[in-house]
Order: sequence, then structure tokens, then C-alpha cells
Amino acid sequence: MASYLLEQYLERVASLPGDLERNFTLMQDLDTKAAALVEVLDGDCQVFLEDVGSMSRSDRRTQLKEIQGNFEQAMNYSEDKVSLAVQIYETVDKHIRQLDADLSKMDAETADAIHPSDRTKASVEDMPVDPNEPTYCICHQVSYGEMIGCDNKHCPLEWFHYACVGLTERPRDKSWYCPLCREGHDSKRLKSA
Repeated sequence: MASYLLEQYLERVASLPGDLERNFTLMQDLDTKAAALVEVLDGDCQVFLEDVGSMSRSDRRTQLKEIQGNFEQAMNYSEDKVSLAVQIYETVDKHIRQLDADLSKMDAETADAIHPSDRTKASVEDMPVDPNEPTYCICHQVSYGEMIGCDNKHCPLEWFHYACVGLTERPRDKSWYCPLCREGHDSKRLKSA
């Protein structure tokens, strides 16, 4: 059984290096584009500030719109980089969780083979956790699986497991607030956020 689980895991993880390399290359391309755009923005802003006194109102608006458009594009590149980083993290985390689950199965089978009377089911939750690893969510567990961050900058827990807050996929809204921040006891801090 152990060799079967190992073969299965190796098949699943075979494409991981190529996927990671592709995503890191995309991230590097986005970084290069963003850096070039920031250089253009620096130059445009410097020229604008030097010439603003001699520009007509319509020229100022045109220049500002161009600067704003370039700034928004640079922000889009940055947001795409963050999305890629999250995707990379989730991909690696998925493989780690699968490996942990497979190792738990192997440990349980080994324990059954050595002590058949001591049949216990091992699970990912039963695995030892590093005491220095931070805990999150209303369940006060370590980070695992898909998680979402609360957009309240004063949220005491910050990150939540999808299942613990009743999510199955990322919400479509740009902002998401946890149940604690949505309820009355944190509403004052949420309004000032």
C-alpha cells in the first residue's frame, strides 16, 4: 500500500515543478512590466510637475489622465502578481496536505500491521503541529486549505478557513468581513476601518 500511495503522489506532483516555473516566469514578466511602467510614471510625474505652471487646463487634465491610467495599469500588474503568488501557495499547500493525508494513512496501516488490536484512524487534524506556528480562524487552528482574509484592519483573527465561515469559493465582492466583524461588537471598529 505504501508504494501505491507513493506512486500516486509522485504522479500528482510530477507537473508541479513545471507549473511553478510557469507561474514564477509569469510573475517575473509582470514585475518587469510594472517596473518599466513605474519608470515611465516617474518621468511623466517629474515632467508634469516641472511644466504644470505653463500648461493649459486641458493639457493638465490630459497629462493627469495619462498618469492615472499608467498608475492603474501598474496596480493591475501588482494585483496580478499577488493573485499568482496566492495561486502558487495554494497549489503547493494542496500537495502538502495530500502528502500529510497519505502519510497518515501509511502510519495507520503500519500501526495496524504492528499492533492489529490498536486500530485507530489517523487524520490530518491529529498530526502534531509546530507550537510556534500561528493559529487563525474561529476554530483557532493553524493555516490549512483555502483561507480568506477579513478586510477589517482591526480584525483579531485576520484569516479564516472557508469551511469555518461557510464558504465554498472566493466571494465575488472585493471586500469580505468575517462574522465577528459583521456583528455588533466590532461594528464600531469596522466603520472606522
